[in-house]
Amino acid sequence: MNNLNYIFNWGIVGYGSAGTQFEENINKVRSNNILAISSNSKIKNNSQIFIRTQELMSYKDINSVYISNLNNQHYSTALACIKKKKNFIIEKPSFINLEEVNSFLEKIKYSNSFAIEGYMNLYHPQLKTIVSLIDDGEIGNINNISASYGFDIRSFFLGIPYHRYKKSHRLLDKKKVVGQYLI
Repeated sequence: MNNLNYIFNWGIVGYGSAGTQFEENINKVRSNNILAISSNSKIKNNSQIFIRTQELMSYKDINSVYISNLNNQHYSTALACIKKKKNFIIEKPSFINLEEVNSFLEKIKYSNSFAIEGYMNLYHPQLKTIVSLIDDGEIGNINNISASYGFDIRSFFLGIPYHRYKKSHRLLDKKKVVGQYLI
């Protein structure tokens, strides 16, 4: 790894907004390369493309996989990474229920894979600044914190009145959001 010409090859499973954003950021790092993408979406880039995730997992030159497919597919994709001894970043939420979490933790414990959840808010520099401001007493006593990582899907969805949006969208289709709440 001391070789300055070493290239780290990535595979992406799922090419929605998170997958495309990941690709943009990886392409800014000279020693990284997107080698393969598995997606049902149309892909406009120079990567080698595999439609099936199993083919991507079998590609020996991929060092690590970024999992950003549908939430209800994260568990099976993570297991495929473990089976093929791939390291991976899994987009949030990593899994949709406690059963999947516990099963995953048991399997990863005995594997040769490294996994991390791509939950940027835990690692964002702003969090360290906020904690520092609280610890230093700069913002006074805190009586209450109210936070939300969501939006009111009942009135607007992606800026469009909910009643006009396709009910087959991945965030609205009950078959695609297993384990999440739909209103």
